[in-house]
Amino acid sequence: MVTPNDYLTQLGLSNKQIMIYLDLSAYPESTVVQIHKRVHEPRSSIYLELERLIGNGFVISKKVDKSTLYKITDPKILQLTLEEKAEKLQFLTQNLDYFSKSIKEFEIAKDSQKTINIYKGQEGMKQLLWNILLSKAELVIGFSPGTLEYITDRSFAEKWREKFRELKMHNKIIFNTPTPLNWSAVPGFLEENVEVKTLDEKKIN
Repeated sequence: MVTPNDYLTQLGLSNKQIMIYLDLSAYPESTVVQIHKRVHEPRSSIYLELERLIGNGFVISKKVDKSTLYKITDPKILQLTLEEKAEKLQFLTQNLDYFSKSIKEFEIAKDSQKTINIYKGQEGMKQLLWNILLSKAELVIGFSPGTLEYITDRSFAEKWREKFRELKMHNKIIFNTPTPLNWSAVPGFLEENVEVKTLDEKKIN
């Protein structure tokens, strides 16, 4: 049976968003201060995640006197959102080849100057991560795939790790102190695609 966590993860919610959503499902019409006392997350972070949840139609807010109260929307409303996304996904999938061919017609000859790509926001970070996969590099140094949830979402993070493993790419991480690797459920990823080294504090001092 699918758990609420599983379902919300498939919808693209991050761990923090799921925590706040489930808290509001148990305590509807709560203020940020009340949520903060229950989930023990910084209020600034809660405000940010609530704005994202509201933007995606998972949460609504209302003003009562000087307070802002938050509650989840009726889960059945998600059916309309899912149907709309399904139609968009079908359209995008059917026209992907045509779009790819058309966009290449706009490509201009590359000059010899070096360029710097600028990535902004969550979607920008997803593009950056996707570019890493497109590079098909056998070795990626200085990037931790264990922190993807902080900049994207759980669903994207795990799909990225699956693709990373499928392409037989390799990641090296350096930690100041030994840290257990338990941040991915992708079979074999942590054991075979990630190499961790710990700094020797005695040598550093």
